[in-house]
Amino acid sequence: MLTSVPAQYIFLSFSILEKFKSLYVFPLAATIRNNARSSEALGSLQSWKPGTIGSYTSAYRIIKAKGKIAYESIISTCCKAGYNLSGDGLCDKIIRNLYKIYCFYGDIGLVKVLPIMRGTEPSTLKAKGIAAYPERVELSLALYLQDYLVSLGEPKQFNEKGKKIS
Repeated sequence: MLTSVPAQYIFLSFSILEKFKSLYVFPLAATIRNNARSSEALGSLQSWKPGTIGSYTSAYRIIKAKGKIAYESIISTCCKAGYNLSGDGLCDKIIRNLYKIYCFYGDIGLVKVLPIMRGTEPSTLKAKGIAAYPERVELSLALYLQDYLVSLGEPKQFNEKGKKIS
C-alpha cells in the first residue's frame, strides 16, 4: 500500500534514482504523473520488471539520512549479488534491511553479507529471516544477516528492536 509522500521527496528521489539507473542498468518502478493520493501518484506499477526499485520513500530517507554514497553502496551490493535481475531483488524490505546493516556495520558489513546473498534468492533470504525471527517481521532480515555477520566474528551491534547495543 502506498502512503502519501510530499511531491518534493518524490522528485528528489526520482532524480537521484535516475542517476543510479544509468550506473546500474535497472528500470525505475514508476514515473511521476500527478500528486494524487493513490497508486497513480507514483505512476503505473503494471509493468513490474526485474530489478525495479521498490520504494522512492525508502530511497529518499536513506539518502537524506546517510547520503547518496550509502544508497549507492546498498544498490551496488544488491547488483553484485545479482538481485537486480530478480523481480523482488530491490524491494523495499531488502533495501531497508541492508540499510540497517549499513548503519551499524558500514560498507564492510555489506561486503561480508554478499556471499549469503549470492547463494540465496531474494524471496528465500527474506523467508529465512522471517523463519528465524517471526516476531520481528520488519527487522527479521537485518537480524538474520546480523547473525551471519556474528558467525563471521563481527560483534553484535543491535538488538531485536533495532536499537544499538551499548
